[in-house]
Amino acid sequence: MNDFEVTTLADAKQFQETYRKIKPHRIVLDIVMPGLDGISLIDWLASSGNQAAVVI
Repeated sequence: MNDFEVTTLADAKQFQETYRKIKPHRIVLDIVMPGLDGISLIDWLASSGNQAAVVI
């Protein structure tokens, strides 16, 4: 369980681009962030077929 990688991103647009590339297993979001708020990003994830656990 110690084999993991952490990726940090500055805004929702970077998140969306990176999500498409790496398909993470866990996602930690903030409610307030540049581009989209965390709730809107969760809606986007749901429409993208997200299978990752999301923590806000």
